[in-house]
Amino acid sequence: MAISYQFLGNTHSNLGNLQQALAFFEQFNELEKELYADFPQNVVFKNGLAVSYERLGQTHRDLGNLPQALTFFEDETKLFEELYADYPQNVSFKNSLALSYQWLGWFHEEKLQNQEKAQECYRASQALLIELVESFPAYVEFKKNLEWVNERLGSGAA
Repeated sequence: MAISYQFLGNTHSNLGNLQQALAFFEQFNELEKELYADFPQNVVFKNGLAVSYERLGQTHRDLGNLPQALTFFEDETKLFEELYADYPQNVSFKNSLALSYQWLGWFHEEKLQNQEKAQECYRASQALLIELVESFPAYVEFKKNLEWVNERLGSGAA
């Protein structure tokens, strides 16, 4: 059911129906909270909860509800930090955390005009992405994300 709400939210978001998307993402989030509360050791449910926070953050951002968006982005990042700390060899969790830092940095930079916090987030993302690129040099997406973060940091070098 949670996955269905996520896909319905994604569809409405892609169609520009942000209020309808928000309603589905809220239902997605509630189910993920229940699943994680009932099965806290299940990393799939914890990851799903993090994704639900990401979707809520993106939707609130797109609706202009910046304080709510920030709260959800911070909740997402906290869960990805925990997942990565518990499973440091899991490439997906590492990449999700790098992306979470990347977009949290962008949010601070573009929406909140907080350059100091943005740079802090970008540096955290950069460190993880450097490790990912070194471990998986053929994976183009890691390289693209690292280049983007490097541009934001002004270093330009991988």
